[in-house]
Amino acid sequence: MEELDGDEGLVDSYGRKAQRDLVQFVEFNKFQGSQYALANEVLKELPDQIVEYYLLKRIFPNDYQIQAGINYMDFVKQKQIKEDKNGEFLGIFFLIFVGIIIYCVFFQ
Repeated sequence: MEELDGDEGLVDSYGRKAQRDLVQFVEFNKFQGSQYALANEVLKELPDQIVEYYLLKRIFPNDYQIQAGINYMDFVKQKQIKEDKNGEFLGIFFLIFVGIIIYCVFFQ
């Protein structure tokens, strides 16, 4: 499962490095009895995947403004620090937010 997940670097059958990691494997048995925890784990990487897609395609929000001194990698590092400090960073509001993004991207 770890090998298929590709978090350590994904390559195609020709050995070329993939642009993005779109695969998220979750140990289903680990989350039996907790639908919330399962949903949380399954959706954990989705926001970063959406951001990566739009960055690669150079699609930015209409009101996009460059913030001096911060880039995507800095943002990711800050998010990881918050996750480490707060324990479980993801919550019900995050899941609602992800649902809204998915709705807007695919159904608008």
